[in-house]
Amino acid sequence: ALEGVINKATVDRLCAKIVLEVANGPTTPEADAVLEKSGTIVIPDVLVNAGGVVVSYFEWLQNREGKIWTEGEVEEKLYQTMKSAAEDLSAYAKSHGCSLRVAAYALAMERIVAAEHDRGHF
Repeated sequence: ALEGVINKATVDRLCAKIVLEVANGPTTPEADAVLEKSGTIVIPDVLVNAGGVVVSYFEWLQNREGKIWTEGEVEEKLYQTMKSAAEDLSAYAKSHGCSLRVAAYALAMERIVAAEHDRGHF
């Protein structure tokens, strides 16, 4: 998978009902619009590729706390984190009538604003 591989020149050749973005940025904005219009579900890269970042966070957390989790504990925590993220995106997209990509960005922005507000920055 490559960045920009799903673009206006290639999007019409896709016959998929679901696109799972395994690469970073594989779908251009023009192609994304075509896919959305056709009803193709695009599961965005920011969700699909988040597992590695989450596990890196888990490693940092273990080091910070001086703990060592078993492989099973890491897998369970990763599963729960990713499941929750997917459910949150799906619910947001449904309640706002938007794509999963738009939901991912909008939900992230809402959470950033809430965190900054909680810190007294707003």
